[in-house]
Amino acid sequence: MGQDKYISLPEKELIAKLNRGDVKTFNLFFRSYYKPLFFYALRITQEQEASKDIIQETFSQFWQERKNVPIRYSLAAYLYRMVRNKSLNYIQKQKRQALGNTRYAYMLLQSSDSTNNLDHKEILYLIDQQVSLFPPRQKQVFLLSRQQGLSHKEIAEQLNLSTKTVETFIFRSLKRLKVGLKQFL
Repeated sequence: MGQDKYISLPEKELIAKLNRGDVKTFNLFFRSYYKPLFFYALRITQEQEASKDIIQETFSQFWQERKNVPIRYSLAAYLYRMVRNKSLNYIQKQKRQALGNTRYAYMLLQSSDSTNNLDHKEILYLIDQQVSLFPPRQKQVFLLSRQQGLSHKEIAEQLNLSTKTVETFIFRSLKRLKVGLKQFL
């Protein structure tokens, strides 16, 4: 029996039905857990839309991986752990994105003594113009890094590139931006 001794019999039956792909059971399961999981995610993220997305991702991932789900204690505990991890990942991603955007703007502003009376919006517009001139792959890597806040490793995995290639693209992008914006700053 092993680790199964912690799962109640009705929950074992629920898991068995979900493993068989019983859509009715999944819908009931979804309706039962959606609200409490949503409010749990909301407490962590403080954002309704993000919390809704996290819950949808959680149920979608659970459904896709239902036959391989390693439930040790209870289905509820497993779902709450998934939501917690996804919520914390979301917060980390938001922090990286905000930090990346701040560093990016700060680096450009520090690249000269004065901004020649350009305001922040004008600088961002000029940056967007320069980025639009990048080669497609370099632009894609740069935007994933600076706009979506992905790490070099995450970008490499998503685009099937080496992390060194991603680092090179980022370095070239920043160098190109600095040169391209020098006349304005």
